[in-house]
Amino acid sequence: MKCPVCNAETRRQSRSDGTEGPVCSECGWGSEVPAATESPESIRGAAFYSRYGLMWVLTVVVVAGPYFGIRYFLVEMGEFVETGNALAKLNLHYGWVLLAYLGVCWAVTPEYDRNNLGIFGGNPRGKYNPAWTPEQHYNRFMRTLSGLLMPGKIVVATVTKTWSLLRRRNPES
Repeated sequence: MKCPVCNAETRRQSRSDGTEGPVCSECGWGSEVPAATESPESIRGAAFYSRYGLMWVLTVVVVAGPYFGIRYFLVEMGEFVETGNALAKLNLHYGWVLLAYLGVCWAVTPEYDRNNLGIFGGNPRGKYNPAWTPEQHYNRFMRTLSGLLMPGKIVVATVTKTWSLLRRRNPES
């Protein structure tokens, strides 16, 4: 291995703290272990908090928006639906459907080839863009699935980031 400071050959030898590692005999690089610096995760600025706050706002919108939209629709269409019974069922069913959706969003990450979508079809006789190949159908389906799962991915990312921050703050739990 070459020294990153003076480009001389390094050799493995003992350091002052008792560990062994590459040390440069020319400039002394590697003989002292660098002092532990703060991790970039512990140094947070306004950008981190604004992004984190936006994630929580989007999470509230994704989780509560459809619920209140469906609830409003059921109340407006009250003459066609028993409102009290429908709202009680909505509370139960919406919770289960939301948990199932978030579970799928947590477990599934669709990957697709962005260069082979065939959005505008193609010339059936074309060499480079054949018309509607099965790979293009698969890539378009996976892109659509990715778009459908994106709101849930935001919720899952927010919850997992919050969980990791809480675990880091309280290491005994």
